[in-house]
Amino acid sequence: AIQPKSAKLASKTMILARSGSVNEGVVVGYSVHIMDELAAVGSQGSQTFSPCTSETGLRGTSRTPGQMPSAKGYVTLGVGDVETQVIVQSPLTASGLPQDFVFRLNSIRFSASQKDLGLTAGLGPTVEATVHVAANSPGVLAWMLPSITVKAPEDCLSKKTCTAMVVRTGGCIGELKCTWRMEALNAVPDFDYVEAQGELRFAEGVTEHMVDFTVCGKRRGRVCDEFLLILEPHDACEVKFDEDGDGGADSSILAVSIKPTSVGSRVLRSIDAIVNLESVRKGNRDWLDKFPEAVLCNGSWEEQRSASVLDWGLHFFALPWKVLFTFVPPTAYGGGWVCFIACLFFIALVTAIIADLAELFGCVCGIPDFVTAISLVALGTSMPDLFASKAAASGDTTADASIVNVTGSNSVNVFLGLGLPWTMGSIYWAIKGRTPEWERRYADIAIRYDTNTAVFVLKAGDLSFGVLIFC
Repeated sequence: AIQPKSAKLASKTMILARSGSVNEGVVVGYSVHIMDELAAVGSQGSQTFSPCTSETGLRGTSRTPGQMPSAKGYVTLGVGDVETQVIVQSPLTASGLPQDFVFRLNSIRFSASQKDLGLTAGLGPTVEATVHVAANSPGVLAWMLPSITVKAPEDCLSKKTCTAMVVRTGGCIGELKCTWRMEALNAVPDFDYVEAQGELRFAEGVTEHMVDFTVCGKRRGRVCDEFLLILEPHDACEVKFDEDGDGGADSSILAVSIKPTSVGSRVLRSIDAIVNLESVRKGNRDWLDKFPEAVLCNGSWEEQRSASVLDWGLHFFALPWKVLFTFVPPTAYGGGWVCFIACLFFIALVTAIIADLAELFGCVCGIPDFVTAISLVALGTSMPDLFASKAAASGDTTADASIVNVTGSNSVNVFLGLGLPWTMGSIYWAIKGRTPEWERRYADIAIRYDTNTAVFVLKAGDLSFGVLIFC
């Protein structure tokens, strides 16, 4: 029987059908291909097509959609044949262009010798297909549906392979290539689905391709998670995508929703919707993996075996810092906010340590705090920005990222690094009021204010001297 799908050729259409088994010369399943040659191809070779003489005749009708039949004939299948070819004249529109039409199989007729044997056969469940006449162009690629929903196995250790279809419309001349990849939304790779990517090749005349992807099992009490399947152009081939679809003319995007098999507890579903339990599982795994990576030289046992003396020296020098920052939670917790807050805390801690070390160094060497602040401390905080800006400029076509990093880091250092402590100091002294120590240290300023008023005092230094030392 003819399947309800078609592979388009230029000014002709191929109707694909399900092939069946052959039993004593009677074709149970068959295929019909609309081609531009009058030939029936079977296991015995090619034979001339004759509409009304056959060993097994399949009566067919072609008509335009919504119209009365416009052509009739017989599709011939010989003994042992599982498919045949027949030409059908496509109706024309008022402007003379080929028009889509419907092809239908009506009945089966046996030869007299087959009738005497009592052989029987019948049509399959699908006997009609709409034929779309393709344009003389390579066509455009798109996902068959803008979104799909798949059910995940209930066993979290199980996996399920699902399929999505890519279609080629508007023509099928020449070969097209494209790549596909997956991108997470709230679905978590390796916990909700298996990360994969690949390449699709559409040979001339091929209008459909299947993409297989794997989803992981979901426990009870989980909500639907989503990820994207994205089609993108291949480097070796110019490809156009459907402009009306997601992704526009540059790509094609399919949204995949992973639905749990059973609903489960409402409490668990509410918790999963807020914190994404699969993301927490991934965060736990990644966090545990960070500790051996910090302790081992170059991050793994394999790399440690081939480590050089320089690698070991750098490893022991950075080991305390690597172990310290291993306690920073991964970004999987709370949408990255837990990691962000922890990073601010650790940055403040390291800054305090560096400031104390610089102050101790200046005390030992007799260098004023002002000089160490604008030289050693400034150098230590600026070197990471320097390397980050250099890496960004080397890997990008423009210097936008480098400029933003330099100006942004300096702005943050000035407005937040100085502004926040000064604001906190002003609030502290406004609430606390005067003390004997404050009056003794700032006697010349105390006489300007009321007896119960205290302010945060910061004496200005020599700007020209500070700029000279910094440079």
